[in-house]
Amino acid sequence: MTNEVPLLTGQRLEKSFASRTLFQDLSFGIPTKARIGLVGANGAGKSTLLRILAGQVSPDQGEVVTTRGLRVALLEQDAQFAEGLTVRSALAEGATRAGLDEHDPQVLRTIDQMLSRLELVDLQDEEVLKLSGGWRRRVQIGSMLTGKPDLLLLDEPTNHLD
Repeated sequence: MTNEVPLLTGQRLEKSFASRTLFQDLSFGIPTKARIGLVGANGAGKSTLLRILAGQVSPDQGEVVTTRGLRVALLEQDAQFAEGLTVRSALAEGATRAGLDEHDPQVLRTIDQMLSRLELVDLQDEEVLKLSGGWRRRVQIGSMLTGKPDLLLLDEPTNHLD
């Protein structure tokens, strides 16, 4: 065991909807290079917890503490893309969301690499919304990875894969 500082810690987290408590007094740390699976029944609060860790939702109680400058990306269950957005533009948008300059030569190389790795080169000028669910999922994954997150949270990542 090392004395490494966790990338992220949840401290005494609690979240409820209406009168239903999803979780309470939840504390944990996520160390560097960890691969953690979160298993639970539908409606147990897994997606809500991931949104809290990504900073999209606030807990009712407790706090999330991250290392300085931590880039967190959340792959949501369902891909949301703007009308008319091309595959290449969606990957560039992922970099922009992470605070990177989409015109930077290194970012452009990363986009090209992602298009190749995810077998999207031939589809790069296609509108994302015209693609099948599986191809959209690949674009969504590529968009997250283009931002080079330090912590990638995957909410049911194999949904819709072809």
